[in-house]
Amino acid sequence: MNALLEQIKELILQVAMAPGGDGGGGLWSMLLLMAVLIGIWYFLIIGPERKRRAKTQEMISNLKTGDRVITVGGIHGTVAGVTDKTVILRVSEQTKIEFSRQAIGTVVTPETEAVVEKK
Repeated sequence: MNALLEQIKELILQVAMAPGGDGGGGLWSMLLLMAVLIGIWYFLIIGPERKRRAKTQEMISNLKTGDRVITVGGIHGTVAGVTDKTVILRVSEQTKIEFSRQAIGTVVTPETEAVVEKK
């Protein structure tokens, strides 16, 4: 990753220091450089974030009664009820708390339970 950033830095310096010639070559080089930077930005930042957001949205839409979850605030509970916009969590036998669906951070599965217990 650092090598890629160094190469990009070197390319920027070369384009910045290049003589203008007839005035058009420098512009096209700069536009090409901007296109490359936007492409790199998309594949390193925007693309993975879009996938992560879609995965989270799918998890939230598939919530059902009985799922064990952890909220983004760190509260562990079991889903006692689900509406269009909220989730009711049972955090103890007599305590239920209503949360926005967006507040659910993780659905605890056997695979994720081992990771949560290690922390």
